Amino acid sequence: PDTRPRATPARRRERSTRRSVAREMVDSKNALRLTDESSPEPPKRAMTAYLIFCSKHRERVMREVHGDDGARKFSRDEMQLVTTRLAEMWNNISEKEKKEVQAKAAAAKAEYEMQKAAFSPALLKKLHRLKSKPKGTVVVEAQGEKPVRAKTAYLIFCGKHRAAVMRKIHPEPEAKFTRAEMQQVTTELAALWKNISPQELAECKAAAAKELERYKQLKAEYRPPVYGP
Repeated sequence: PDTRPRATPARRRERSTRRSVAREMVDSKNALRLTDESSPEPPKRAMTAYLIFCSKHRERVMREVHGDDGARKFSRDEMQLVTTRLAEMWNNISEKEKKEVQAKAAAAKAEYEMQKAAFSPALLKKLHRLKSKPKGTVVVEAQGEKPVRAKTAYLIFCGKHRAAVMRKIHPEPEAKFTRAEMQQVTTELAALWKNISPQELAECKAAAAKELERYKQLKAEYRPPVYGP
């Protein structure tokens, strides 16, 4: 006869609960894996003529700004200088090259619209929701305020002047901005930055230094949340 002690009802319930939790964890992981592997990728938005132009010239401009020292990392000021120079070059683009990049942009947009038509609006919404879903259940809460990367002097300058430039380029507040108008705003801000006064430049740099100090302090104090299955 079996002489092993029988499990109490409480012990049996505990074992059953553990098995259920384990099955749920396995099912959740399998569902996540299947979703990630089997979900179709929606098409990426087509590049505009300006982005195609920047892609064509960016590598050369980066070499001019950064030199040939591939071991040294790009600074944020250098990256902003690259953006500014590309905007200036776009402002002085020849009609021939402008027509070429506009033709490429039109072809890219037509290809994007054709690929997008294969996805129903409901499916696109579902894929977006899956991509932005949370990482899991938070088991340990975050500590401190999550730091937001500090703005540079150039971004502070743009934040100061962007509203006025946008009103100048797009005087009708009810109408929606076009992508071409937004690119024009970027170009106009880059031109203003190039001619910034020494006094305003010093003010923007001082504000950027203050933001950087706050960012470093928050980063040192922040502890990100821990996610479970």
